Amino acid sequence: MARVSAYPMVQVGEALETILAYAEPLDVETVELTKARAHILARDVAADADLPGLPRSSVDGYAVIAGDESAELEVLEEVTAGRLGIAHVRRGSAVRIMTGGTLPPGADAVVMVEEVEETDGRALLQRRPRRGENVHPPGMDLARGQLVLARGTRIGAAEVGLLATVGCARVPVYRRPRVAVLATGDELVEPHETPPPGSVRDSNRYALMAAVEDAGADIAWHAHARDDEAELERAMRQGLAVADVLLTSGGVSMGTRDLIKPLLETMATIHFGRVSFKPGKPLTFATTTDGKLAFGLPGFPVSSLVTFEVFIRPALLKLASAE
Repeated sequence: MARVSAYPMVQVGEALETILAYAEPLDVETVELTKARAHILARDVAADADLPGLPRSSVDGYAVIAGDESAELEVLEEVTAGRLGIAHVRRGSAVRIMTGGTLPPGADAVVMVEEVEETDGRALLQRRPRRGENVHPPGMDLARGQLVLARGTRIGAAEVGLLATVGCARVPVYRRPRVAVLATGDELVEPHETPPPGSVRDSNRYALMAAVEDAGADIAWHAHARDDEAELERAMRQGLAVADVLLTSGGVSMGTRDLIKPLLETMATIHFGRVSFKPGKPLTFATTTDGKLAFGLPGFPVSSLVTFEVFIRPALLKLASAE
């Protein structure tokens, strides 16, 4: 007599809706700026001060008074980025200034170095600047209190730079999901091993780990277990103990050695065990009493990755509060 599955077939939309209903966003943690990349920002971040705080030169040149008609200007000093000048610019004088240098008192414009001839401390302007020319006024880049990054932003290289700019050295982020990946099957050997007759290299575990990391989650644990009930149960409980999500591959069909579904029934609540979806019909989803998610994926490599992309990636993104 043909074996009949105890699990009713569910539609794809229903399956995904069920998964997302149990994928509650994880808690918020604070991480060092150097560890923030690839996390999701948990709070709005605003500028802590005007940037720049003082008017500064946008070019290498000479800080002058725009309305000064003097034939030559006495060069009082040189101001470089990060150093405040001492001299006060008055008519008939100028200050040599580098890009990023703070505009000296009295000056209201900067003439580019290419438009000035300097000899023996005297500067001859080839043209007269307009007021504010080549000057970045206070708050031009950022104003105090201005929103810099919104909650829900995925932090990349540019965002790390912005966080550093506004002094956010400890960053509030949503915790990345921790995932355990378990490959099952007597036939599997490690990638570095030569498979004996009837065996294959374990590709699913490594492909799933890469997919998990691509989805913004962390690998907390991974292993291979043979098709032995006691060994599988130990491995599954070990994975659930250290992770928010357990992914298994293989052992979810209806063969005599397909043990994942019966084992999940002893340690979690199974919400569905079959989906009207090819490849990937035997996909199984369960949750533990403490809110952890467990997925039994098919063992065929294409089925394993396809079901991950359609059903599990959205769950990981929701757990991490990714938009």
